Amino acid sequence: MTPSDLAKWDMAFLQHKLLSAHSWDEFTREVKLRNGDSTHYALGLTLGEIGNMPTFQHGGEVSGFITSNTVLPTRNAAVVVLSNEDVVNMVGPISREIANTLFLPGAGEPPASSVSEVRKILTGLQAGRIDRSLFTSNANAYFTAQALHDCRISLAALGRLKTVTAAGENLRGGMTHRSYRAEFAKRNVQLNIYVLPDGKYEQFLVLASS
Repeated sequence: MTPSDLAKWDMAFLQHKLLSAHSWDEFTREVKLRNGDSTHYALGLTLGEIGNMPTFQHGGEVSGFITSNTVLPTRNAAVVVLSNEDVVNMVGPISREIANTLFLPGAGEPPASSVSEVRKILTGLQAGRIDRSLFTSNANAYFTAQALHDCRISLAALGRLKTVTAAGENLRGGMTHRSYRAEFAKRNVQLNIYVLPDGKYEQFLVLASS
């Protein structure tokens, strides 16, 4: 299906042209565990939010192809992103950035103070080191000596770090998800970051970009 056809499907779905009211409720209602815990999942749909806007989302992939389809019911809109790049997850961050730009202009961006800290961490990774006090125990367990060595080899090849720019922010799973764009002398990258309420980094992922 092309992006245009998928967008037409989404609009028909939003306008209740495809399902009865009962089927709509069944399809989009979160399925709870027996003990009452949340799953953030309905009938084939992941339930989430972007900047406090509720979303229905589903993705798909085969070798050489990844897609993300995000429906925003309170905005009567959808964001469709298709990519022929299956080495990195571009479709998720791109979808969130488009939704923030269209529906939350001037909002949903990481605080300016975070950019300098992220830049410092990225510069440290380029040299094969991190300030472990900034990271959770989970993240520190990931950044083994081998992982830091690999980061140094990969990032050093990109040349001098020129700029880091905030791209988007939303709440997810009790954490704050933040995305950034980093421009190196030889290539740009995306940063996919999760921060706990205490400010520590649970994830600091560097993704290839255009």
